Amino acid sequence: MSFFINNNESISCLIPPNTIDNIFNLLALKNVYGYACNDGTDMISKVVVNVDSASGIPPYEFDLATQSGDTYKSTTGIFYDVGVPNDIVKVTISDACRSYSEDVTISNLQSGAKVAFSDDADICLGNPINLIGFSLVGALMGYDWTGPNGFFSSEKDPEIDPSTLDDEGFYVLSLSLKDEEKCMVKDSVYISIIDFVSLSEVYVVEDEICADDMYFMLRCDFYKEKMEYYHVKFQDEALQQGFQNIEQGIIYDENYFIIPIPTKETPDKYVMPDYYTASINVSKSKCKSEDLVFSFTISYPSSIIQQKWNDVIAVLNEKYNGGYNFSGFEWYKDDQRLVGEKGSYLYITPSFDFDANYRVMLTREFDENSFFTCPVKFKDRKSVKVYPQFASRNEPIHIETQLNGTAVVWGILGQKIAQYPVIEQQINTIYLKNSGFYVLEFISEKGDKLVFKVVVN
Repeated sequence: MSFFINNNESISCLIPPNTIDNIFNLLALKNVYGYACNDGTDMISKVVVNVDSASGIPPYEFDLATQSGDTYKSTTGIFYDVGVPNDIVKVTISDACRSYSEDVTISNLQSGAKVAFSDDADICLGNPINLIGFSLVGALMGYDWTGPNGFFSSEKDPEIDPSTLDDEGFYVLSLSLKDEEKCMVKDSVYISIIDFVSLSEVYVVEDEICADDMYFMLRCDFYKEKMEYYHVKFQDEALQQGFQNIEQGIIYDENYFIIPIPTKETPDKYVMPDYYTASINVSKSKCKSEDLVFSFTISYPSSIIQQKWNDVIAVLNEKYNGGYNFSGFEWYKDDQRLVGEKGSYLYITPSFDFDANYRVMLTREFDENSFFTCPVKFKDRKSVKVYPQFASRNEPIHIETQLNGTAVVWGILGQKIAQYPVIEQQINTIYLKNSGFYVLEFISEKGDKLVFKVVVN
């Protein structure tokens, strides 16, 4: 195969197998770019095509076709006034053997064009600011950045690390084209610095957390402006007891956060009393504070203490106390230890102080850890006794009293379940066949009322 050019000399485009001197690279495009800019008065549009100098067989020819059908030729690869911003033109380069075409978009570099960017306009305090300047591959461009706090840079993509509050504001880029010195475009990007105070304090609002509570509250005093979310991560011991990490809790009340306590399948089951730890942070937009660790203690529910009479209370056994065996008991009245009271029962003569709080420190057999029950106040039952108050289905429930009257059993939703006569000076027995929470109301002949809670498993 032969081609004939102007001087009628032929050039073989096939590579003779034994003539290494005739080997040449295939025609290749180095880069191509186009732009439209202002020189202060008029718009200049320009397309530049660069050939890989080590490819093809010179001389090269350059052709440009617009979408409207206009065509242009060049021997230098430079075309002027061939389109407006965002036009797409087709450029073709040719040598003696081959041609190569590519579409080019004419970039808008006129006044008002967007040429200054950042990878993120909202920066968390202390994180880097990364500015990004517009570029045309192959074009020689000049960058002059200025900004707050005396910032300046001639890099295309400068970085400010770490960021401070003084770095918030407009960053202005003056972009120039080295091959068209009269063309320059200015643009800016605004960087916001998201600020909040480092975590300083977090504490549990409640004086005591009972295992049968539904939740407890945290208070945190560590930020200037309102945050949007809080995030809690529990350690393994708490997760094993059913606590769940809070990935994105919404902050409804400034500085207060709700921490749910896991519920169990039956009332006599509950989160194991223990010392637990977790961490919390708050966030706004994508910015998070550092973690702050907090601890909390879960106490036994007061419901595992049962009033037997007006002068005796007792800790329920394993069947009704959540499944625990206890090796130690220490009784307290209004947080003062009752010396010598180390049994599962507490006898007080002639009767309890019904205005006082009673509680017991319990030591578990399996790990020897000791925790309090939550405090409880007892009521003068006026010689009315109901036992057991934690019962199994169809287990007899006894009512003893010195007064004639009526026992009415109510369901947890307020529905009346049953009604029984109660005879004085004897043990009256009733049966509940369904599991659930009940309220047993004793009404004397004189109309006096006493209420007892009964749980049936």
